[in-house]
Amino acid sequence: MVLQTALLRENFASASKRGDHLYRLFYDTLFQRYPAFLLVFDDVDLDEQGPLLIEAVQTVLDNLDDEENLVEALIEFGRLHPSVAKLAMHNTPVGECFVDTLSVACFPAWDDRLAFAWKRAYEYASNLMLSDRLALAAAY
Repeated sequence: MVLQTALLRENFASASKRGDHLYRLFYDTLFQRYPAFLLVFDDVDLDEQGPLLIEAVQTVLDNLDDEENLVEALIEFGRLHPSVAKLAMHNTPVGECFVDTLSVACFPAWDDRLAFAWKRAYEYASNLMLSDRLALAAAY
């Protein structure tokens, strides 16, 4: 799968400068559209979780060009931060809300090219997260 890593990294560098606004917007969007996620995160401090989410996205972006390193990074990140791994198990609503959050955070620079690039990258990473290799590794 060809991913537009330079475009994604540049876009996220800009979006993540907004720090807590970005992750708060994401969680607000997720909980508004999918209230059941409130139960998944009822015991999670979102002010601690939010920076981990940003870090997880950055980890994915840093390793998009090397699937083996990306898999290892995702495994390690999931072990260290199981609450972030919870999101991966619900990839469709999470991906939808994440891309929509970026579209709001990056307005007016957001366009169809960015939307397509983020959707493909999210699909790629979430498929790796849900793969048998990661599921097996997470069990240990």
